[in-house]
Amino acid sequence: MHTPDPARRMVGLETEFGISAPGCAMNPMQLSARSVAAYAPFSRAGRWSQAVRWDYEDEDPLADLRGGRLARDLADASLLTDLPGSLAPSAPASASDGSQPGGSADCREPSAPSALSAGASLNQGTGGARQSLAGGLCDWGVPGVGAGEVVRDLAAEQALPPGASLRTGKQLQRQALTNLVLANGGRFYVDHAHPEYSSPECTTPFAAMVWDRAGELIAAQAVAQLKAEGMQVHAYKNNVDGKGATWGAHENYLVSRALPLDLLNSLLATVLVTRQIVVGAGRVGLGERSEQSGFQISQRADYIHTSVGLQTTYARPLLNMRDEPHADGRAWRRIHVISGDANRFDVPILLKVGITNLALWLLETQPQVLHPLLLVGDVVAQCHQVSRDLTLKTKLSASGGEFSALQIQQKLLDAVKVACVERFGGLEASQIGSAAQVIELWQKVLDGLASDISAVADCVEWAAKYQLCQGLRWRGRIGWDHPRLAALDIQWGDVDGAIIKRLDAGGRIMRLACAAEVADAVAVAPPDTRAYLRGWAVANLEHTVGASWTSILYQPPGWPHIVRLSLKSLRPQPDITQYLHEQLKHQGSLSGQPKSN
Repeated sequence: MHTPDPARRMVGLETEFGISAPGCAMNPMQLSARSVAAYAPFSRAGRWSQAVRWDYEDEDPLADLRGGRLARDLADASLLTDLPGSLAPSAPASASDGSQPGGSADCREPSAPSALSAGASLNQGTGGARQSLAGGLCDWGVPGVGAGEVVRDLAAEQALPPGASLRTGKQLQRQALTNLVLANGGRFYVDHAHPEYSSPECTTPFAAMVWDRAGELIAAQAVAQLKAEGMQVHAYKNNVDGKGATWGAHENYLVSRALPLDLLNSLLATVLVTRQIVVGAGRVGLGERSEQSGFQISQRADYIHTSVGLQTTYARPLLNMRDEPHADGRAWRRIHVISGDANRFDVPILLKVGITNLALWLLETQPQVLHPLLLVGDVVAQCHQVSRDLTLKTKLSASGGEFSALQIQQKLLDAVKVACVERFGGLEASQIGSAAQVIELWQKVLDGLASDISAVADCVEWAAKYQLCQGLRWRGRIGWDHPRLAALDIQWGDVDGAIIKRLDAGGRIMRLACAAEVADAVAVAPPDTRAYLRGWAVANLEHTVGASWTSILYQPPGWPHIVRLSLKSLRPQPDITQYLHEQLKHQGSLSGQPKSN
C-alpha cells in the first residue's frame, strides 16, 4: 500500500562552486572549464571515454512565469544560458547594486544536420539563437556595444579546452568538455565562470540532500585530478568571497500551474525570508563587500534586491521567474529559488527542501490556513533584517499581525502538523512518509533556536559557524573585522578543507546519510524519477552522445544522424531497454533507417 507523503515533490538542487588557484595565470572562466574537463573521465562511471554533452534544444531562459518572453536583443548576456557555443558571463560587479546592465549580442546559427525528435519529423530547432547538440558552433558578434554593456570575453572562450568531434557533420563542440551529463543523472558544467553541479531530479527531501552532497564529491574529484596534474586548486561550496562577489545555490520545485502565481509568490517569499534562521549557512561580514564587521545568518541575503525577476546575476530576486518547467508546461511550473545558501550540513539541506515542500502542500490543499502568516510590505528589507538579527526577535509584518521569523516558522510547522493529523491520522513515517523526518527535525531546530542555540549547533549550520568564530575571537582577542575570521568563513566551504572534516571527526555534525550512501549517489541516479533512465544511458550505452532534462541523444552504430529520445515523462520507465528499443524503432520508421532488432 502506498504511504501518503506530503513532503514528496519533484525537486532538484544546483550548486555553483567558488574556485581558486593561487599563482595560476588562468582567468576564472578558463579555470572553471579546466575543472569541469578534469572530471570528464569519471563522468560516465569510468566505463566510456567520450563524455556525454548537454542538449540545449529545449532550453528557453527568456520565458517569464508572469507571461510573455523577454526579447533576446533586450536581454542581458548573462541570461542567455541556452547557447552551447558560448559561456554566459556574470554581470559586472557594478551591477550588484540592483541596477540592470545593458547587453547586446547576436548568434548566427549555421546550417547543420539536426537531431530527430521522438514522435516528430526532422527538428529544425525552436529558436533563432538556440541550437541543439547536433548543430554547429555559434559565432558571436557584438554590434554597437555601448558603455556599461556586458561583453563576452571571447579570448577566454577561445582558450577553453577543445571538444572531441561528434562525427555528425564532423562539427566540433567547443563546449564539449565544459558541460557534462553524469552517470547519476545530474550535470556538471561551467556557468557564469563557476563550475556548477545540478543534481538529478529527486522526490524526497532526504534524496535531495544525498544527491546534493554527491556534488561535493564530484567537485572534490575534479580538484584532486587537477592537483595530480600539478595545479593547486580549491573548490568552495559557499556563496560569497566577502569582497562583493556572490554565486548561487539554487533550488527547483515542480508545482501545479493551476496555483495562482501571486499567492504562490507571497507564500514562497514568506518561507524564504523566515527559513533563514533554520537553514542559513552563516557569514562573516555585513554588506555585499563586507563594509561593516559582524556576523549574519545567511550568506546570500545581502545580495537580494527584489522579490521576483527573470535575472539571476544582477538585481537578484528571491524568486526567479524563468518559465522553464522541463516538463509538460500545460500542467506544471518549475519554481526556481536563487536566494538560498549552499550548505555543508545535512540537516539544513534536508530542511530547506522539506519546509518548502510542506508549505507548497499546504498551499495546494489548505491555502486558507496560510493567509495570516504571509508577509506584507517590503519582503527584501525583511530578508535583510532576519539575516542580521542573531537574537531572532525582530518583528515582521504579516497579514495576521507582527511576528518574528521564529514565530512564523513555528506557526507554519503547527499548521502542517494539524493538516497531517486531520488528513492522514498522525505524524508517524508509516502515515506520512518522509514528511515525518522533516517535521521531527524542524521541531528540534525550532525548539533549540527558542531556548539554547548551542544545543542545535550540530544541525544548524550558521550556529555552528558562529560558535567557532566566537571561540576564535575569544582565544585571539580579536574583533569581527579580523582577517582570520574572514579566512575561516571561506575555508568552511572548501570541499577538501580541514574544518568540516574535523567537525565530522569530532561528532559535531549531525549526519543523516552515511558516507557510502553519498558516494553511491555520485554514480547512480535516483530510482524513482526519469533521472534513472538518463543516468543509466550515460553509464551503460556507449553511443549516448548527449542528454538534457527532457531528452537523451543517441547515435546507433551505422546511423548518420543522432536520435533524440524523449524524457518528457517525469517518472522512470519500468523497462529501460524496452523503452529505448521502442523509441529507436519509431525513429527508424521516421528516418528511413533500418528498425532496431
